Amino acid sequence: MSSHALGDVTVIIPARDAAHTLPATLRSIVDPFGSDRPQVIVVDDRSTDDTSRVATAAGASVRVLRTEGVGPGAARNAGIALATTPFVAFCDADDRWPPGRLVDDLAAFGVRPDLQVLLGRTRFDADDPSLLASLHFDSDDLTAVIPHFGAATVRRAVFDETGPILEGTANYEDYDWFLRVREVGSRMVVHDRVVMWRSVHGASMSRLRPPQPADLLTVLQRSVHRRRAEGAPDTLPRLADLRLPVAEAPS
Repeated sequence: MSSHALGDVTVIIPARDAAHTLPATLRSIVDPFGSDRPQVIVVDDRSTDDTSRVATAAGASVRVLRTEGVGPGAARNAGIALATTPFVAFCDADDRWPPGRLVDDLAAFGVRPDLQVLLGRTRFDADDPSLLASLHFDSDDLTAVIPHFGAATVRRAVFDETGPILEGTANYEDYDWFLRVREVGSRMVVHDRVVMWRSVHGASMSRLRPPQPADLLTVLQRSVHRRRAEGAPDTLPRLADLRLPVAEAPS
């Protein structure tokens, strides 16, 4: 079993006009009193507020990269290009992580050297419950396992094999990338530990640019066309079929 330190991870945070929410996000990721910290890249995508100043004030482990309004997919790609650590993870600038998230993720990678992508459970939080009305949850605890970057920790090398995140789209770039991960056969597993608290509010990207069924259909059609071109099966394993056995799941 190999061991990994928090410094082996780069956390990429795309941000635009996030000065108000970013401090709480960074506090949930970087322990100000711990000596072992992940590296953090805040990609300030043409903010008009103090996002860059807030990020810089968070400490030496936080770097700021400025981009010119390229959108979340391209902002994440820019952060990945700068990352030199063996692992990368992601968090939106208005979301938070529960304590110990990276410690537990890295323990799972230490136990499973073949593991390339680890996907956990997301808990949704909203001041106004009506904002959650369109979402589907696995139970009454407002959590679900969905393929999105904030709930995943990934070996950096996977991006070299899978390719960059889809750019120029407002929705479903997460789904597109996770489909490609499964298409190339990367070792991805799913577990039930909550790894992210997603904040849903009136200014959330999902509220300002709500996902459209046609967007998801386009992503799925691209996946089918790629697999047919490669002579691969039309179907992929369900996320539920990638779930870790209880005995192997990180605590």
